[in-house]
Formats: sequence, C-alpha cells, structure tokens
Amino acid sequence: ALMAEVARHTAPGGTAATYTAAGFVRRALSAGGFEVTRIPGYGRKRHMTRARMPA
Repeated sequence: ALMAEVARHTAPGGTAATYTAAGFVRRALSAGGFEVTRIPGYGRKRHMTRARMPA
C-alpha cells in the first residue's frame, strides 16, 4: 500500500533509491509498478536498491 502511493506520486521515468536491499522492500516496489534493480552499496554496505518508474 505504501509503495503504491509512492508510485502514484512518481512521474514516468522517475527514480528512487534506498540503502536497503531487503527482499520485502524490493517486492513492494515492484508490486507498486517500479522496475527494481539491486546495485552495489556504498562503503561497507554490500547492496542497495534502485527503482525506476517506466516511462
């Protein structure tokens, strides 16, 4: 529900990034309509999540 609201307020082509790579966050973003990728994190963090709203 929360990520659906985030998606509703995100323009086509808009992006979001989060420090977490937790599966439930990635799945929620994906269910909200985002294209989700796991990318290398910063510093000692192994992974983070990047999401993009399709154009």
